[in-house]
Amino acid sequence: MTTPTPLHTPAVNMPTLPTPTQKIRRRSQVLAHFGISASTLYRWIERDGFPRPIQLGGHSVGWVETEIQAWLSNRPRMGASSA
Repeated sequence: MTTPTPLHTPAVNMPTLPTPTQKIRRRSQVLAHFGISASTLYRWIERDGFPRPIQLGGHSVGWVETEIQAWLSNRPRMGASSA
């Protein structure tokens, strides 16, 4: 007898959906906030653990502000000693 396959398998590394009180930042806002290009943003996502965007509509995405703040607060500070 085989084990039934679940109908829904949770996706790995999917961003959490925001609550109504959380702010969503559009791509242009994220780029302006950090002063970076779109290619840098997507490189951060792939290499540096920057939060993945959530789909807002057909061609629009956004980032949950609290996820951006958490990522930023976990970044190492320049000149910090590792002692």
